[in-house]
Amino acid sequence: MKSIVLSFIFFILISNHLIWAETIAVLSGSYGDVLIKRMGSNTYTEKASLGISLNNGDAIKVGPLSYASIMYMSDKSVVKLIENSQLQLMDTPNTRTVELDFGSGGSRTRSGGRCLTNP
Repeated sequence: MKSIVLSFIFFILISNHLIWAETIAVLSGSYGDVLIKRMGSNTYTEKASLGISLNNGDAIKVGPLSYASIMYMSDKSVVKLIENSQLQLMDTPNTRTVELDFGSGGSRTRSGGRCLTNP
């Protein structure tokens, strides 16, 4: 009985992680000190590399004299972060939240065939 309960708890934890670990963007460009904090982690430990998958709930930290750009998979929108910026990615079926904790950034989105730019 104990093993059934433990198996059930393990299944719930894995299922929850798989739901939230959906890849929503990729790192399309970077230079310098760019780190990734995966959802559920408390620290920025993963060094970013070109093409790395960014999951729902992940965060990016851009250090001094550095930059990063991410491209969303669904519509090819691009968000660019300049030095000393920190951003968290959250996506739901109806909304996209790009939470800029500190720093500066810009975005380029495609909507209905038009290109909108925010410097």
